[in-house]
Amino acid sequence: MDAAHLLELSSVRFIEPQYADLPDPGMNDLLLHHVSDNTKILIDNEDNLLAVAFETDDGWVAGSFHLRNPSVEIIEELENTQAEMYEEDRTVWEAAVRSYYAHQIMGTVSPGMEEMNPDRVPLVRDLIVTHLGDISGSEVLDCCCGSGIGSRVLRELGAIPLAYDNDPELLSRGLCTGRLLPSRVLWIDGTQISRYLSHYPAAIGLMLGELNTLNEHIWQAVVAGILQHADRSLLTVGLEKETAFIIDAAGSAGKRCQILENTRDPIYDRWICIITG
Repeated sequence: MDAAHLLELSSVRFIEPQYADLPDPGMNDLLLHHVSDNTKILIDNEDNLLAVAFETDDGWVAGSFHLRNPSVEIIEELENTQAEMYEEDRTVWEAAVRSYYAHQIMGTVSPGMEEMNPDRVPLVRDLIVTHLGDISGSEVLDCCCGSGIGSRVLRELGAIPLAYDNDPELLSRGLCTGRLLPSRVLWIDGTQISRYLSHYPAAIGLMLGELNTLNEHIWQAVVAGILQHADRSLLTVGLEKETAFIIDAAGSAGKRCQILENTRDPIYDRWICIITG
């Protein structure tokens, strides 16, 4: 569903430059500069404010509040307007906002090089089925998703992936190939996922990256965020020594971590980390 359509508009521009800016309270001050008499208000099924849009000389400008609270000044402005009121399910609006920013990526960021080996798809499928079991109908986080091989396989298995990464070129590649879906992808910093995500039954993180002492604090935060937001996680790395970072993170989170060597793929997902508890 299109965000503009939900507000019964032909087009709308969000005041937040990127999805990552949505939780920033400073966006409320930017939105105040666009207050006008023509206003649209979107609420959820529990009368919580989801978004507000103002008509300006340059078209309609909106701000979304599903990841932050509106300021007192915005509430006061809304109380003084004769706004059109709309109601929508929160999950529908969230998907529409994700789609808005995903299309922004597709329109502004050149796709990175194609790095997905088709031969890897059945290996990833086997990996997920073996270690996560039946995930059909379940929401699963695809953490540090790259160009989306994990999301593709998860959908083939009947799961509902929500993918995120901090590399817009890889996200653009995944979006243009269809491995990533606009309504189910986020361009965010993996160390900050608590600002954007709730809790999920399961998570995957395939080939998390080159973990070393120079980026240790970054990867500790990334892995800690994954473990905080998922009941069980399937993470893979390329080198045995990299599993130490995940073992430490699991211990700090009070979770169990099982390490297995994967000999089916000579290049990717060599070491499997299964975190539960």
